[in-house]
Amino acid sequence: MQDYKMLLELEENRRGNYFVSSRMEQYSFYYLLYKALCQKKDFCPDIIRLINNLETSEDIKQILKNYIHDFPKGFDASDFDADNEKRLYRYFCSFRMHQVRRYNEMYSRTEMCRLAARLLDTKESDKVADFYGAPENFLKTVYQSNENTPSFRTKPVCYTAHETFRDFLILINDVFYSKDKQIDIYSKDVFSESKSKKFDKIYACIPVFQNSSREETRRFLQNVIRSEDKSFEYVSNVLEHLAPGGRAVVCISDSLFTNKTNELRKYICESGCFKGLIRFPIGEIYPNNLSSSLLIFDKTASSDSFVFLDLCDVKPQAFRGSVIDEFGSENIISMFDSKKSVKQDGVVHKVVSYKELKENDFDFDTKKPFNPIEFILNYKPESKPQEFITLGENATISRGVQDIESIRGFQTENPAAPFYFLSVSDIQEGSIQFETMTRLSDKKSNWDKFLLKAGDVIITKTAYPAIKIAIYEGPNDQVIPASNLYVIRMNYGDSGQLNPYYLKLYLESELGQGYLKSVISGTKLPAISKENLENLKLPFMTENDQKEMEETYKDTIETIKKHKEAIKNLRHYLGTVISNYM
Repeated sequence: MQDYKMLLELEENRRGNYFVSSRMEQYSFYYLLYKALCQKKDFCPDIIRLINNLETSEDIKQILKNYIHDFPKGFDASDFDADNEKRLYRYFCSFRMHQVRRYNEMYSRTEMCRLAARLLDTKESDKVADFYGAPENFLKTVYQSNENTPSFRTKPVCYTAHETFRDFLILINDVFYSKDKQIDIYSKDVFSESKSKKFDKIYACIPVFQNSSREETRRFLQNVIRSEDKSFEYVSNVLEHLAPGGRAVVCISDSLFTNKTNELRKYICESGCFKGLIRFPIGEIYPNNLSSSLLIFDKTASSDSFVFLDLCDVKPQAFRGSVIDEFGSENIISMFDSKKSVKQDGVVHKVVSYKELKENDFDFDTKKPFNPIEFILNYKPESKPQEFITLGENATISRGVQDIESIRGFQTENPAAPFYFLSVSDIQEGSIQFETMTRLSDKKSNWDKFLLKAGDVIITKTAYPAIKIAIYEGPNDQVIPASNLYVIRMNYGDSGQLNPYYLKLYLESELGQGYLKSVISGTKLPAISKENLENLKLPFMTENDQKEMEETYKDTIETIKKHKEAIKNLRHYLGTVISNYM
């Protein structure tokens, strides 16, 4: 900060960080500077005067006074310039997009929040609360919605257990817009809060889950829950705060469908106000690998049955990736209310009686999630049983070089250097990019065993942000892979029955991806173990069939390259159209 202006560093580092309580003074100062620039206030060298000059609520001013006592180190008066307003605006947008995400908890995306807001059917006079959720998503979505959602006369309420985080959310989300549009964010534990506080409409996102042991947590079954699940307490607490005639929408992970939540399902059905649930596939909440459901409670009328709208088999278009985006909130609500006939592929709508459910031990599930491992192991066609081969018996799996210091010591810009270093970023669109790889002037003698050979299949050890797979097609003994890459080398000859192109195509198929995702472990850095790769079972294919797949793969890749070149030429042509008329 001492070497260059504070806001320049801010601009360079505005993404990829998370909220830190100890930096609250810095966050508050950036907010103060941004608001002063927005409101075109004159710079004054006194912090208190600068705060008092703002056109904002006394609550905001008090928060700023609590945390800002002087100009931070590195501040220059030139930072107080109108040109910096956009920079600060991008900074706060980045906070909303990145810094308040709680990766160790479940929380809902904006699309889910918007749908929940529509299901709640908020009126101007409603007292609305967000329990355990994210005010940066739900409450702002409700009264800034593009779907003509009305504003509130009374203050909506959000709970957070962390006082500094509460102040941070108030500033970052700029929640105090005007006297009739305010949000109270209380630093209180709702479990200990008096049950006399009632709300007309409640949205809740149940954040209680955690990756447990590998035996207990199988991602392909979408059971990502904590061994001591408190979902029952959360849901019951929501209903205890719901006023007579009120409505609540609760976002919960697919832990709802596990054996551990049987008592919760029973409680929901016996609550007397459960209207139904909407079940979603992976991708509608964070973390992305979780399926989820919206539970709808309505105290206006009791019923002897509830609606189950199952969207788990719906496959949204690839460029959208969201079922809610695909259908739209209004269509989903219409399907739930049976106002529109359900004709979409993959949509299941049924009315479930409580009597029938009780006889089935309160099992909500309409079907069990597809288990690719179970499917492969138990696949028995009527005509001929399917044979399988195990990857570990047909290939040798190893990892790359872990000596990063030595790699850095050999780095060079010399284009004639004899060796390359392959990292994860050098694998793009399923192929290895030689032009981006780091050149190495030399190698250690004990690295010879790591050198890649044509036909090696490369797969990333870590699964975030995605599993990358590529085939190394030569030349031999020039490329050294990084330690976070697995190298799968086929056992050619009598001991091997596997073609690398068949392996790559299988790993990229729905079955292969299903297996890889099912064996991912770890929360902060999800990864695949060598043992699980070795245990992968592939359907047996004859040598001729595998060779035919290889030829198809290579022909298709060549076609893709030709199309890319054609597109590049067409774009270049568009860039010259104007000059032809000059």
